[in-house]
Amino acid sequence: MEATRKTYVRDTGGKLWGRPGNGVESKYLLTGFGQCACCSRNITKIGGRVGSPGKRSVKHYYGCAYHATRGRTICSNDLLAPMGEADALVIERIRGVLTPAALDLTIEKALALMAQRQQEGADEPERLQAEARKLRKELERFLAAIGDGTAPTSVLAEIKRREARLAAVEEELETLQVDRPSGRELGRLRDAFRERLERFDELLLSNVPAARQALRKLIPGRIAFRPMERDGKRGYELRWDIATRALLGGNIELASPRGFEPRLSP
Repeated sequence: MEATRKTYVRDTGGKLWGRPGNGVESKYLLTGFGQCACCSRNITKIGGRVGSPGKRSVKHYYGCAYHATRGRTICSNDLLAPMGEADALVIERIRGVLTPAALDLTIEKALALMAQRQQEGADEPERLQAEARKLRKELERFLAAIGDGTAPTSVLAEIKRREARLAAVEEELETLQVDRPSGRELGRLRDAFRERLERFDELLLSNVPAARQALRKLIPGRIAFRPMERDGKRGYELRWDIATRALLGGNIELASPRGFEPRLSP
């Protein structure tokens, strides 16, 4: 339990950024994230101690779990990616994308989307306020019926449905009524995001269990391991998307597919 607690990632405000998927994190960075592009099954850790007694060394690779356990007739992908190289490549590419300039661009896109939504929904606040008033009156009637003992058994479900809708209406109203941040506020916002970016950088480089939680926030899908051949050498091309909302903590997403040259296994 103590080991599990240590893998939780918190920001400076004490908020959890993630948690181990099954209570205890893997000690290998990409297990559970990788997907074989041939059969769509998991990429897993393959390998271990090799060599003669007294001269053994540890060599770990990533490879298709289906090929490893069921053979070529199930999946023909027998290619193994050196674990250290694959881990380093993913970290290198993520650090190359999540830059202060990329964060600034994301903030500007978020502000532009917010302004566009407010302009297109100029009449929305009045409509939403009217709907909120109607929902509150309906809730009051339901509660009065409960107090009188005349409410049917289904009234609790109706109350929950209206409470959920009222919460959504109030949230949408709040979004539409937010003013554009001042220059000083934007400066503080950028500073806060850069601080979080540095924290992600530290996580990716120092602690595998915590880095895996950071990756869950950064990578909304899977990392595709696609076997390929270049200049007579076999290797993998890795491709994935990055979601900057992991840093922003909101609903603005800037997905960027990342494809890059293969790292060739020996």
